[in-house]
Amino acid sequence: MMKVEVQAGSRIHLGFYNIISKARIYGSLGIYLEEPKTKVIVHDSGSFTEEASEVIGKICGEMYKLGAEVLSSPPRHVGFGSTTQISMSIALGATKLCKKKLDYRNLALLAGRGAISGIGIHAFRYGGFIIDGGRKFSDRLRNPANVSDLPPLISRLKFPEEWSIVLVVPKEGKKVKEEDEAFMFMPHHPSFDQAILYKAMMMVLHGVLSRDLDVFSQGVEEIQRKMGEYFESYQGGPYSSEKTLGAVNALTLAGARGVGQSSWGPLAYGFIVNERKSEVEEKLKIFLKREGVDGEVIFTKARNRGARLIHL
Repeated sequence: MMKVEVQAGSRIHLGFYNIISKARIYGSLGIYLEEPKTKVIVHDSGSFTEEASEVIGKICGEMYKLGAEVLSSPPRHVGFGSTTQISMSIALGATKLCKKKLDYRNLALLAGRGAISGIGIHAFRYGGFIIDGGRKFSDRLRNPANVSDLPPLISRLKFPEEWSIVLVVPKEGKKVKEEDEAFMFMPHHPSFDQAILYKAMMMVLHGVLSRDLDVFSQGVEEIQRKMGEYFESYQGGPYSSEKTLGAVNALTLAGARGVGQSSWGPLAYGFIVNERKSEVEEKLKIFLKREGVDGEVIFTKARNRGARLIHL
């Protein structure tokens, strides 16, 4: 039996710096993570899911009877971008077994990824800290398979290894599926001050480049504040649920910086210097209990490399 394994990460989405421009929209920022990991095996025999069959069929055609098995992945619809990582992993593995040469942008198109954000696509290829250029306004919310315009890569930087990323995944909380995202982008707020988002994005970029956690965190929190303002009518508040709000509060009280909600939640995140891990971990347990949040806590690092393919 021929098989390959694709080892990938997951991502957090820090928000949008461009929402209402008439030229390009949805420009966003994000970080690739070491944990939780995504591991997928693609093989030429055995079981496969409908999702895998569709992706493999688009790449290899019906003559190749390939299957796929997801060994590990983050939970779906909580803010890790796991669907993109799984689909891209299946697509990459399939190209190797059916000997097709496709760049990662074409892989993304065939896998149907990149309708709104390009963070997961570019992170899968390059890892690290990613800024994408958004979509053409004329292609907004169209199926990626029907357009040639995926969010372009604007910047890819190595994320500081001396910073840890603290994740809280509440067991309860609203989970927004991809098919429910479109309505969130329908309204326009003429009074919305997008200039603040550009300034905050530059702070985040400067913080990563200069390894200044204070500047980075201020920029992230300003973007998150504006995201909460823009999407408040759909989320029912600055965050997608009371549990996410509680997780953000607990992270802040425990000493994390740059706290926010990834995508539509309920995943919350924050940043600390590595030396503070033990201290923050103990405090976070206390404050999560105080906030009434039951969930998984993960301390991870940025994954400054893309997905890896291994021949088995």
